[in-house]
Amino acid sequence: MKAVYITLAIVLGVGSLLTLLSFIMGQVKKKLRRIVDDQFDNKDIVMQSIGANFFGMKSAGHGQVRGNGALILTNEKLWFRLAFPERTIEIPIKSIKRINIVRSFMGKSAMKRLIRIDFDLGQGPDAAAWMVRAPHDWHGTVETMIYRNQ
Repeated sequence: MKAVYITLAIVLGVGSLLTLLSFIMGQVKKKLRRIVDDQFDNKDIVMQSIGANFFGMKSAGHGQVRGNGALILTNEKLWFRLAFPERTIEIPIKSIKRINIVRSFMGKSAMKRLIRIDFDLGQGPDAAAWMVRAPHDWHGTVETMIYRNQ
């Protein structure tokens, strides 16, 4: 009988934790949506992913922590706002050298496809990667923009 109570307590604890995490992620996404709405006119957004998973920047080395945020593509730039810690990355389209679809970045993998952006902001070549829904759509759109800006 004692094992039943322990099992029930574990199931309830895990369920409560999952509910709490779901609530927190919902609040984070609402906050990101407000930030995007303040930052951009909706008509300027070509593509967006609220909840994109950032895999880091090559120049920052291997000690980075992955995180979720808002990835926005406009005709002028690729913009990312990391939810926590709050950090913004802006990559002008003219600075993007290529986009690839990869399975891992800097030794990190989620067993899903990622978009890898290679760029140069004037301090030498760099790269960043994100896990987004429809990575092939992102690839095609960004690739077209790179071609137009050459």
